[in-house]
This record gives sequence, structure tokens and C-alpha cells, in this order.
Amino acid sequence: MAITILVSKGPASRASLRSAELARALLRNGETIGRVFFHGDGVQLCHAGTDPQKDALGAANIWQALINDYQLPATACSGSVARRGLDQPTTRLADGVETAGLGQLASALQNSEKLVSF
Repeated sequence: MAITILVSKGPASRASLRSAELARALLRNGETIGRVFFHGDGVQLCHAGTDPQKDALGAANIWQALINDYQLPATACSGSVARRGLDQPTTRLADGVETAGLGQLASALQNSEKLVSF
């Protein structure tokens, strides 16, 4: 069974960095991450144009590299994306990140052994 990771903290939070570090450690230990779901301020980690000053910890870059390097299924909550203005024509999410509602999280949880939330 897989692990689902829920990330609700934005780039300025140490929790967002810890979530990426945990994901990297899990993957290196052979664990399966079934889905990473970004919710709330966590969707800012998925923005392809994350401002380096807002991401001083580098969490957005680490997450985006993990998603691409390991082909992780990654979802940004569509409601959170809209509330933060990341659904505008001039913005885009990082490669490998899709948008979907909370139903996608519920589906991931049905197929997961564990949920880790940050």
C-alpha cells in the first residue's frame, strides 16, 4: 500500500521543507507515495514561478524536483489554487502537477495505508 502526503503549509513554513525532506527519505527507503495533495497555502509550492524570496527555504524547488524525478502523482487543490489566484492565464503550475478537488484526496486515501499531513 502507498502513503498519501497532504501539504497545507506554504513555502515560508518550515513544515513545507520537512514534508519534502520526509518524502525524499521515504522514496530513498523504497516506500511508495501514492499521491501528494497540496491544499491551502501548500498550493504555492506548486507554482512554476515561485518567488525565490518567498521560498527562502527552497521547499518549492525540492518538491518540484521530487515530483519530476520520481514521477510522483501530485495534485493541487483546485479551490485553493483559485483562492490564491494561481488559476490566472499568466500563471501556471509546475510540470507534473494537476488540479483537482478534494474528491481526488478522498480517492487517494482509499488506496493508501497511511496519511502524513503537514
